Amino acid sequence: MTRIRSVTAADADAWGRMRLALWPEGSFSDHQVAIEQYLAGHRHEPQEVLLAVTEANVPVGVAELSIRNIVDGCRTDRVAYLEGWYVTPDARRQGVGRALVEAAETWAINQGCVELGSDTSIENVVSHSAHRALGFVETGQLRAFRKDLVVPAPSTGHPLSHAHAIDPFSGTFKGDGTWHDAAGKSSSYRVVQTNAATSDGFDVTFRHDFDDGSVVDARFAMTWIAPHVFRLEVPGAPGGNGPIGNGYVFGGYCHYHMRVGESFVEASYRATGDALEVFGSSTRNAEGLYIAWRETLRRD
Repeated sequence: MTRIRSVTAADADAWGRMRLALWPEGSFSDHQVAIEQYLAGHRHEPQEVLLAVTEANVPVGVAELSIRNIVDGCRTDRVAYLEGWYVTPDARRQGVGRALVEAAETWAINQGCVELGSDTSIENVVSHSAHRALGFVETGQLRAFRKDLVVPAPSTGHPLSHAHAIDPFSGTFKGDGTWHDAAGKSSSYRVVQTNAATSDGFDVTFRHDFDDGSVVDARFAMTWIAPHVFRLEVPGAPGGNGPIGNGYVFGGYCHYHMRVGESFVEASYRATGDALEVFGSSTRNAEGLYIAWRETLRRD
């Protein structure tokens, strides 16, 4: 029976041999350097390494994982990525590869991701078939793949499944905001924002009235996916109503980031009593310029 666990220093040699088989263009010493850096705590890429081992603790497969901000064909800006995936020849067609990917999915969900990306060479048709068999969908000519992750709904005992999780932000808030763009222009606007708990998360609805008479209305739907972590959807956004971002809540602090079309948006909320401060930025406003804003609101 195969089990999946995180790699340890004792696995360095076996991991290196599997790395060399997967990426033969590098030397064994090259792979040893990367392995030593990972084991020393320098974990940028990969950020997690999962090992498949037999009952006798013999390594027979490996999966290297990271988090990427941009992945071809993916909708969110925080995507778990399968950087490397290998099963030794004598252990293939025994469910080892599937077990590694399932463990990778669990890790990805725990990191707040809703998509898992991967890639392979154009000529590696065996790998193409393996990806499709595990639910990946091809996204481009580079043989990149993506897979929606099935995020379990929080149970009734989930620490953040109840309305009190967003108590510091709950209610209707009113106040003023000021935006600044990359061209040096700035202007003020009026804000009305309502934050309300739902059965599995919370909704944020706001209206911005600008000095030039224009109005922006929006609604965000947040769903808890792990303690403190939520995924974000914008009903009616370009590309459908699927997840386009994620964020977190810790006490009186909330932050989220998302991708809408070609724009990346991030915002932070800081709640103190009946006061709510909002800070945010976007890579594109109506004029195609970088923009930042700050809002000072009070519970109505």
